[in-house]
Amino acid sequence: METLNKVQMLNTFLAKVKQLRGFGDMNSYFLASQFKGIDEKVKENQVNEIISEFSSPETFNEGKTHFIDGINALIDDILHN
Repeated sequence: METLNKVQMLNTFLAKVKQLRGFGDMNSYFLASQFKGIDEKVKENQVNEIISEFSSPETFNEGKTHFIDGINALIDDILHN
């Protein structure tokens, strides 16, 4: 049951990330910092890379894509282990 709760929580978190509007959306930094505490498998350098990509209008969308991919990978890992 705990696996289901964790996946539900990650899906809710993923929906918030998908709603990020673009460069300058301060929720992007808040969500990235929250991502660190979600699971021990989330590495600090992964989060720092996402934050770095959020800091430029040219790389924001790439950062958002990496963020979404990271959450999806974590969900897949939880479901398959």
